[in-house]
Amino acid sequence: MSISHNTVELVRATPPVLTAVSDILGESLREISQDERTGVAFHKHRFGGDLADREAGAIWCEGRLGTAVDPSRVVVTNGTQNSLLMLVASLVPPGSVLLTEALSYPQIGTLCNLVGATARSVKLDELGVVPDDFKRCCEEYRPKAAYLIPTVQNPTATILPSNRRHEIVAIARKHGVAIIEDEAQAFLPPNADAPIASLAPDTTWYVLTMSKSTSVGLRVGYFVAPDLRQLENVYARFKKMSMWFSSPITAILATRWITDGTANRILAAIRGEMAERHRILRDELTNVSYQSSPNSLHVWVKGASGLRDAAAIGEWASQRGVIVRGWNEFQVADSGGPHGARVSLTAGDQEALRTGLRKLNAGLGAQC
Repeated sequence: MSISHNTVELVRATPPVLTAVSDILGESLREISQDERTGVAFHKHRFGGDLADREAGAIWCEGRLGTAVDPSRVVVTNGTQNSLLMLVASLVPPGSVLLTEALSYPQIGTLCNLVGATARSVKLDELGVVPDDFKRCCEEYRPKAAYLIPTVQNPTATILPSNRRHEIVAIARKHGVAIIEDEAQAFLPPNADAPIASLAPDTTWYVLTMSKSTSVGLRVGYFVAPDLRQLENVYARFKKMSMWFSSPITAILATRWITDGTANRILAAIRGEMAERHRILRDELTNVSYQSSPNSLHVWVKGASGLRDAAAIGEWASQRGVIVRGWNEFQVADSGGPHGARVSLTAGDQEALRTGLRKLNAGLGAQC
């Protein structure tokens, strides 16, 4: 499909480009380059992050978990995909099952294929994962683990209510299912519910990143293990590999931004920008039913009876000059899941967003 220069692409759910962040980055890199320790750092691997990196990661995770985190349980990786690869490979042996939401982060299915595991889907509704179906899947498939995005779900933008989080924890405990909780966008809403990991720290592997809260180019990921014994089992599989290490310059930058408060200042700026973009959303998407969370980088446009074909909503949007991601792109396991499309609010400047949403509103208003 050829894309016209008049087409607006509302596809990538990454933080908006802000001049203030670019200025901060430039200044931070100049200061880092003048530190004599930087040169030394480039001659060493950062296996799981050095102590300062893990302490910074603990501080970052504490911002969501609401309690002190032992840095020895924190692993620093080269981004969330590496974190998930390590966890899926370690927790879900070949031939066993990983549960995911009916629509989810597409790469989790790819990771299952890489390690020989099978992904099975749990139903979603307008609130998020459905506990009764989670129970059914645990009983039917006997999964080793469940991968969940309860806060600003990708792609449906829901925040799972607290009571459902408690239900999921109780079901997972009963069936011996480990939980991998991905909180990529969790810092963006100002008052999101407490993570599942704060309810069940002994059975939850908590995954966090900086790329959705500061800059997509800051390829640093963190995960918190339930305990050191289980963490050693993960290390045992990957200790001779270096592809998951964070690069020295990235780790130094992330650690600096967390410890000196810069990360929180950038997060505040992104929240402010996203609040403005959500105002544009409310102004322009008046004829279309959608789901969103406060300050989320994307929203979910709901499909309707006239758009049941997996590609239909994307085709309708593209014919009207807007590129979005249809629900079929997020089907990790078997078919199913709510019909709709993920619409990014961060591609381009505010005026480009307004134009794209206006086109979407006019083109899909009678269909969604």
